[in-house]
Amino acid sequence: MGVIVEELLDSGNTLVVVIDPMGIYYPMAQPNQDQERLLWEWGLSAKGVSTLVLVPGLPEVLYGGREVLDEMETRGVRFKQFHINPADLSPDAWCELFDLSISDVMGIALFRAVQHLRRRRKEQFFIPDIIDEIEGDGLVQDRTRQALLNRLEMAQDWDIFSSRYQELWEIFDSRSVNVVDLSTLDPGRGRRNLVDVLAGTCLGVVQLLDARRNWVW
Repeated sequence: MGVIVEELLDSGNTLVVVIDPMGIYYPMAQPNQDQERLLWEWGLSAKGVSTLVLVPGLPEVLYGGREVLDEMETRGVRFKQFHINPADLSPDAWCELFDLSISDVMGIALFRAVQHLRRRRKEQFFIPDIIDEIEGDGLVQDRTRQALLNRLEMAQDWDIFSSRYQELWEIFDSRSVNVVDLSTLDPGRGRRNLVDVLAGTCLGVVQLLDARRNWVW
C-alpha cells in the first residue's frame, strides 16, 4: 500500500488521501534507511515523502502534548486539525453514526430532520440545527426525542463536527500524502461507527475535488 501511495504522489496529478484507522502511515515522511543498501544496488536512494496528517480534534490533546508533536515535526510530519461539516453527512450516514435503522422510530425521526435541513439550507446547518428540527417535529414522541437529543449532544462534545461551514476540500494538500488519522478517536460509546462514517465523508470530498479540480484520485 505504501508503494502504491508513493507512486501515485509521484505521478503529479493525483490527490492522495489515506484513511488510516490504525495510525501507521505517518512514518512515510521518513526515508527507508533500513533497506538503504538494497536501494543502492538498484541505483536508488532512500527518501521520505511530504506527509500531512489530518486529525479530527486538537493534535496537542490527541497525541499527548506539544513535545510529541514537535518531535514528530522534526521528522517531517505535519499536522492539521480538521472538522466535518454536519451537512457533509447524508441522512443515512447520520443514522449509521448512531447505529439506527431508518425503519425504526428514532432512525425515521433523525433521517427526516437531516433531510429537511438539507433541502432547506443545503450545507448551512449544524448539530444545534438538527436538535432544533427534532424538537420542533410534532410527529416525534417525547421519549424518542429525548433519546435522539442525548445522542446529538454527545456527538457535539466529540469536537469532530464543525460549528461553522468550511470548505473541507481546502484542507487537503495536493503535493503531499494526506493521512486522515482516525486512530486517535476514542472507541467509547457512540463512536464505533465513526471511522466508517468519516471515511465515507472524506471519500465524498475527494469525489467533489475530482469534479472541481479535474484531479485523479
